[in-house]
Amino acid sequence: MNTILSWIIGIIVVFLLLTRTEIGQGILGLLILGWQNTYAIWYVISLPFYLLNMLQYWLAKPWRPFMKRNLLPDKYKKPMRIFLRILQVPFYIALFPLRFVNAVYYNLVIHNLYEWSNYLLEVFFPSDSKEGARNFWRWLLWLPVRIGKYLLLHGTLTLIESVVWTVIDTFIPAVTLYHGTSRTATDNMLCEPKRSLMI
Repeated sequence: MNTILSWIIGIIVVFLLLTRTEIGQGILGLLILGWQNTYAIWYVISLPFYLLNMLQYWLAKPWRPFMKRNLLPDKYKKPMRIFLRILQVPFYIALFPLRFVNAVYYNLVIHNLYEWSNYLLEVFFPSDSKEGARNFWRWLLWLPVRIGKYLLLHGTLTLIESVVWTVIDTFIPAVTLYHGTSRTATDNMLCEPKRSLMI
């Protein structure tokens, strides 16, 4: 039993020391963020969900393309709006499974992968000097605090938030939109000294 405990402690110490070197950080960084850098695999995995998201958008109001032009006389516009609102009800019911799949993917999978990546970065490569960004002994001393703060506290709150938004997005129609943050801008944000303030 003592031999096993000694091995475990030794492995933990070696791991902690390795994370303070460039090689160790490179290996750990690959484990934490490697999935984001495998472009081909990531695009293949995300493409079906992107298409499902667009399908939800168009099926929620399939008459959208025809309503962009102002073709109806004014006296028909109000009755047409009422008719289309009523018509949305069967579409809402029929799209329930699709909304659920999209909500699970975007809220539980994507949101958690990105947030937990940030939390793991803050645990092993803290951005705040108070938490050991440039001092090994402070880094080691604050490690349990960072685990509690980022993984246990922030991680638990992120999971709860994801479940809540999954339920909301399933019942209240929502469509995922994409903003134009470039890959370079994203990398710059992760390198920001006060990165933890953005989490």
